[in-house]
Amino acid sequence: MNVQVKKLIDDLRSLFYCRQDVYAEGYLTEGNKVGYPPARDATGRDLPLSDDAIYKHLKGESYLGIYPLFDETQVSWLAMDFDASADDDEDPLEMAMKQKERFLEAGIISYVERSRSGTGAHVWIFVDEPISAGIIRDVAKAFLVNATTFDRMFPNQASAQGGYGNLIAMPYQGEAFKNNNSAFLSDSGIKITPQKFIKMVKKNARSFITKLYEESLPVIGEVVGEKVSVQAPKKALSGALKVVTFSNWVKSARERMSNQGQEPEFYALCCQFAQLEDGERLAYEFGRLHPYSDARIAQKFEQAQQVNKPHTCKTLREELGWEETADLDYGVTFPYELANMSFKELMSGRRGRAYSWKDVGQEVINTTKEIYKSDERFGWAYGYDRLDDLSELRPGNLLILGARPGMGKSSFSIDLTHNLNSRGIPVYWGSIEMTKEEVGMKYLSNLSEVATNNIRKGNLDYNEWRAILGKYKKFQDLPLYIDDETSNLDKMIDIFAGLIAHHGPGLIIIDYIELISMLPGETMFSLTNRVIVELKALAKILQVPILALSNFNRKAEQDLADDVDPMDGWLRNSGLLEQTADVILYLLGKKAQGIVERTVRIQKERHSGTGGMQFSLWFEGSLSKFHNKPPRSVGRELNLDQLQDGTLALI
Repeated sequence: MNVQVKKLIDDLRSLFYCRQDVYAEGYLTEGNKVGYPPARDATGRDLPLSDDAIYKHLKGESYLGIYPLFDETQVSWLAMDFDASADDDEDPLEMAMKQKERFLEAGIISYVERSRSGTGAHVWIFVDEPISAGIIRDVAKAFLVNATTFDRMFPNQASAQGGYGNLIAMPYQGEAFKNNNSAFLSDSGIKITPQKFIKMVKKNARSFITKLYEESLPVIGEVVGEKVSVQAPKKALSGALKVVTFSNWVKSARERMSNQGQEPEFYALCCQFAQLEDGERLAYEFGRLHPYSDARIAQKFEQAQQVNKPHTCKTLREELGWEETADLDYGVTFPYELANMSFKELMSGRRGRAYSWKDVGQEVINTTKEIYKSDERFGWAYGYDRLDDLSELRPGNLLILGARPGMGKSSFSIDLTHNLNSRGIPVYWGSIEMTKEEVGMKYLSNLSEVATNNIRKGNLDYNEWRAILGKYKKFQDLPLYIDDETSNLDKMIDIFAGLIAHHGPGLIIIDYIELISMLPGETMFSLTNRVIVELKALAKILQVPILALSNFNRKAEQDLADDVDPMDGWLRNSGLLEQTADVILYLLGKKAQGIVERTVRIQKERHSGTGGMQFSLWFEGSLSKFHNKPPRSVGRELNLDQLQDGTLALI
């Protein structure tokens, strides 16, 4: 055995560190299967894992099985088996690749190996220090893809309990490797030699896996064998749904009432409102939009309470012609029942109803006509040239803006707000980080081009005073609405839904996710999952885009320091975030004074397929402004060190 072979064996032993006092020696059975009994000497004693056993395996002279559990409960790696069956249409290798992507979204590095037979695949996770088998198994369960080809894990138990535990065939069996099997694969499916794989493999930090374990357990769903479903939170929105789900139906009734007999319609609504905790307020808000006195509203609402017989959906359709109640077909009898539905029920969609192609096709044609007539496409433009070419603010979409602190997430939101407001599009801002005064200062700075610090300190000369007063007077009616007192998500949704009912569809901004109030017993990981699920549901119900801000995690910080290309899984406590969001934007760059370049990367774009594309904007932090091109304004210091090669030609 030469030096190079000895080094390869040592490297493989270290990478696939396992139980050393025993191994399994495989034998070929009928049907090209391999049995793996423990290797023993003539006296029946277990043989330790030797260099010679590994060498024969690499040469293809034997089959080596290794036991992951050592010290009863510890492992250095975990593997997941995806196997084909006769009645299964899934491709195990394809599902293994999806599992790898799912792990990457959570920040877990994994590798895919094609099995010895070539009909299955394994996904491996390596850890830099020994870790509890129970911990890494639970983490793997929390991020398991929905695949019928998934068979089991190695180890398949948290403890050997005095035995060996289950075993897995060691990769790189020589004979199988010649046929492109028993080997780790590149993303393009090309086998990687053991020497190259050892050089490229990266191990996950035990501390990171442990942190995921601590934060993911509260959202792990019901476990059936090795099958896991991560369930959405079941928390009902009570008050929020009264305004949210109910509001579109109520608004359609209000629009219709202006041309028809109002009395029956209004009383029918009061009968629904009377069943709700917040119904009286809704009755007054609705009634005052029409020529009803407060006394008349009170009379009708009181009558509805006394009668206490709300009209059913069927009655409203048949007697009042409220065809819109068909759109409330969530398996309820009365429209007001929607107020008590949980998110899980709401997100399951309409029950017992399907749409013909004729109906769907006509709806698409009508939508296309509206898009054709409008300057906007299917959604609103951001107001930045390159971004508008690649994406848009679509109704019903959840967008995430992620960055390190200090990159200008809030300033981007301020500038985006002005871009929309200037076109008459409302923006509803949930400011948990800043007070309304701080948001106002940044917005006024953006409008007047007077530095925020000067406004904050009152350090203004005559021209600056003239600028901020003039801009405020000119733009005082911009449709911007700020809530800075609520960090409770349910209350925030109530506020926004009510505002949208009054002022119309617009962009909702949440600044930012990690500051939303936690529920008792909730971790930051489960908080993020809950918030994402509820914001996505809210966007769909209200048919407005929602932009939520989020910070990068520590892995992103390290990757940026190492100049690693932007990756999925950079968002803090991501969990369901990456898979639920429709659009994910990264804001990248270096901290510096003056006007600096920022890279906007579209990390995900569900609709346009432009994920991975990026472009430059120029950030003027003192004014909370982003520019399509480097500005040439006098008195503004352009930080040339931040500009990429060739950018000066644009100036």
